[in-house]
Amino acid sequence: MLQPNSSDDRGIQKWQGFFLSEHSEQMEQEQQHDAWLEEMSAESIQEVLALGLLHQRLLVFQLKPKQDDRTDRYPEPLMKGYLRGSEGERLILQTNQGIQQIVVAQIHHVYYEERVKKWYT
Repeated sequence: MLQPNSSDDRGIQKWQGFFLSEHSEQMEQEQQHDAWLEEMSAESIQEVLALGLLHQRLLVFQLKPKQDDRTDRYPEPLMKGYLRGSEGERLILQTNQGIQQIVVAQIHHVYYEERVKKWYT
């Protein structure tokens, strides 16, 4: 009968520590990415966009994956901006990075950013 060798036990513990640290790193990376939101219908998107333009609300967009990014399981970071107008199927947004354009057909999900009530009102 073979007796466990202390060097064997130490080797197993070494590898378990390696796998645990690798798993922890992977979990941290996954938490840094946004999750996919529910895909909205074209009518729902149009309704949110119309109200966003009318009331000048901050809109948050999640775009559909690009054709060449289908293997990527994480969406692009959310885009925030105020809707300033449109040119055909392109929306003109005022974002922190300046004026940007997005195509309506590329919108996966859009919603209003909740306004934070000021403590002094």
